[in-house]
Amino acid sequence: MIWAGREAPGGDRTGFLVEWDDHFGDPPRPATKAPPAEPFTNSLGMNFVPVPGTQILLSIHETRKGDYAASARETEGVDGSWSSPNYQGVPVSTVEARAFCDWLSRKEGRNYRLPTDREWSVAVGIGDREDAEAMPEFLHAQITDHWPWGTSQPVPAGAGNYADSALKAKLPLQATIKDYTDGFAVTAPVMRFPPNSLGLFDLGGNMAEWCEDGFNKERRHRVLRGGSWFDQGPPYSSWRLRDFPGSCRFYFGFRCAVEVAAPGNGTSH
Repeated sequence: MIWAGREAPGGDRTGFLVEWDDHFGDPPRPATKAPPAEPFTNSLGMNFVPVPGTQILLSIHETRKGDYAASARETEGVDGSWSSPNYQGVPVSTVEARAFCDWLSRKEGRNYRLPTDREWSVAVGIGDREDAEAMPEFLHAQITDHWPWGTSQPVPAGAGNYADSALKAKLPLQATIKDYTDGFAVTAPVMRFPPNSLGLFDLGGNMAEWCEDGFNKERRHRVLRGGSWFDQGPPYSSWRLRDFPGSCRFYFGFRCAVEVAAPGNGTSH
C-alpha cells in the first residue's frame, strides 16, 4: 500500500491508500495493437506525433480536463479534486496518471503509457547530449545551456507558462521571473504557447510532467520533467524533479505516450 495524495497551494493535503508493489514496479498492461507510426488523433481528440529516435508517439499537449473526465466517468473511486475550477490542468499522482493510460489502452487497444525519462529528453532536444544508460539522478541539471525554448537568456516573451508577474499579483510573496509576463497566474489552457520543432507544446512550464522512471536505482521516487507555472528558474531542459509516486501537487501533470510497432514487427512492445 502507498499513499496517494494531493497538496493545495496553502499546504492542505488529502490522501488515500492504493495497492502497488513494494518497488513501485510496472503493473500488468493489456495486450495491444500498435498505432500508425505517423501523426494521428485518438478517440478523445488527443493528437500524437512521432518522436524520432524512439518507438513512441507523444501527445502534443498535456492531458486536459476533458480527456481525464472521460476516464473519471467510467472509473470507480477516482478522486474528484482533479476537476478544481482553479486550474486548467489535471493535477494527479503517478498512480492516477498511469491508471488513465491503462484505461485508455483498454478503451482503444493500444499501449498508452507515460514517456520514459529518456524519451522525454529526446522530445525536448537534448537526447543526443545525455548518456542513454544513465539513471535520471546522474543526468539532473547537467546540461546548463539548453531550455525548452532554445539556448537564449533571459527568458524570451512567450516562452511558456512560468512564474510570472500574473502569479506575483496573485501571490505577492512568491518568487517569480523578473520582468516576465505570460498572462497566467496558475495553469494555462494547453497549446497557448509556441510548440517546439516536433510540434510539442508546453514541454517547459505549465505542469511538471510525470515520467515512467524511478529517479535512481532505489525507485522510491518518480521523475518529473519540464518545470511548471510555479517555477521562477525556469529550469533547464535537463532539470528533473522527483517525488513519491503517490504524491500529487498543484503543479504536477502528465502527457501520454503510445508505443509503435518495432521495426519488422507488427506488434507494439
